Amino acid sequence: MGEYKFYFLVILASFLFIHHTLRELNTDKNGNKMSEQPDYEFQNPNSSWKPTSALNVESLLNLSSDMKAIFKKGNLSDIVLVCENLEIPAHKLILFARSPVFTRMFTEGTENRILISDVNQSAAEQLVLFMYTGRINELSYSTASDLYAAADKYAILELKAICRQAIISLLTISTATEALILADTHNDSEMKMRITSYIFSNIKEIKETEKWTVFLKEHSKLGTEVLSFIINHLI
Repeated sequence: MGEYKFYFLVILASFLFIHHTLRELNTDKNGNKMSEQPDYEFQNPNSSWKPTSALNVESLLNLSSDMKAIFKKGNLSDIVLVCENLEIPAHKLILFARSPVFTRMFTEGTENRILISDVNQSAAEQLVLFMYTGRINELSYSTASDLYAAADKYAILELKAICRQAIISLLTISTATEALILADTHNDSEMKMRITSYIFSNIKEIKETEKWTVFLKEHSKLGTEVLSFIINHLI
């Protein structure tokens, strides 16, 4: 047990280090992209040696796989997330590091069982998996929509951006209005604009659907915004 705990702490420390430094690897102190550097360089024999690049893709993938194994096995977990009939063993320190919402929750004090509401089981599990590994499974439109809402709720901005792109890429005539409602609900102006542009480009087909009629009736304010956009771009 002692050896496993040590292994876990080493992996966890590496994970937290990557989380806070990965974005700085390819930029200098002024924010400019750095040119590629060799993995080693000759130095004075009397001086110390250190690699010029501490991280690489292979090590990141290995770390992600190790973190996935820890999540799947649930060893040394100290909290349980409950979603519908699903119980997800997790580690407070991971959730604390990855989500400002969990950070605030644990700082204020909480029980060792947390109810994850307004999220289905599949989205909840992928949400937690992403917090451990930085990766998610292939997304359908439906899953991307559910996961987008969950990522926004727990302020996991990287995951929210991934889901936003998936939703936009998977837009169809039948999903355009519900995607627009989702973007409006979560105050995502970028997503609203992209979807509104899609509706404008496909308005002939969309306006013939029953969903469009229902949309204009039940979301009149948002519908007015879309119609104004269309009129302004037709003039």
